[in-house]
Amino acid sequence: MLNENGHLVIAVPDCSKDPFKLLIADHCSHFSVATLKIFLENSGFEVIRIESRIETRECWAVCKPSKTAKTTNTANLDTAWVGDSVRWLNEVKKHASSLAKSKSFGIFGTSINALWLFGELELDVKFFVDEDPSRVGKKLYGRPVIDPSQVLSGSTVYLPFITSLAEKIATRLSSQGITWAIPPDFV
Repeated sequence: MLNENGHLVIAVPDCSKDPFKLLIADHCSHFSVATLKIFLENSGFEVIRIESRIETRECWAVCKPSKTAKTTNTANLDTAWVGDSVRWLNEVKKHASSLAKSKSFGIFGTSINALWLFGELELDVKFFVDEDPSRVGKKLYGRPVIDPSQVLSGSTVYLPFITSLAEKIATRLSSQGITWAIPPDFV
């Protein structure tokens, strides 16, 4: 139990900055900085600091028990990011689908983002690419999981991440003859 002088530090996925976080079904709630602040205040906390960092794609908050009850009106809360996120995920699906007709099409990663995209493009996906040695050499849904160094020239590998992160990965892995496909910008 948190005493009156205690502090709560919380980090939750920032779904307003990374639409892929909406795909995680076991998250009971999906937050932005604004919605997390309201949730904490309505739960009896005074928010001392709250921020979001694109590097971690998380909302971080430091708060303490409030001495006064506060109920925030959510009528004017900007939740347009939810619809924007869903639209962007559909754009990613269309973009990846247009590239998946490549003779050798793979998806980077073996976790939630990659598996969502695999579910959308299943028949066109020939392989997964992962940098985790414990996953390389195995099969995932009947497709081989290979190291980036094993991707054949002429292949297209889709990077199912927010654009800024996908660009960093593509730059790091860039090699001749391989297309590291980056999703459209999320605005």
